[in-house]
Amino acid sequence: MLVAGVAELRPNDEAARWRIIRRYYENEADARRYAESTRGASHVLVVVRADRVSGQDFS
Repeated sequence: MLVAGVAELRPNDEAARWRIIRRYYENEADARRYAESTRGASHVLVVVRADRVSGQDFS
């Protein structure tokens, strides 16, 4: 997959981090446990505003 566009780096965006974590856990308690266990890890959110997306199936 190739994505062409503009990328924006958002380091330390805790609100976005929480929304992403919460989306992938069935309940809030599990999401909070994961969020706390990774609190000290470095993270950065990459937001891409795609101008063009292309892909090829190589199978």
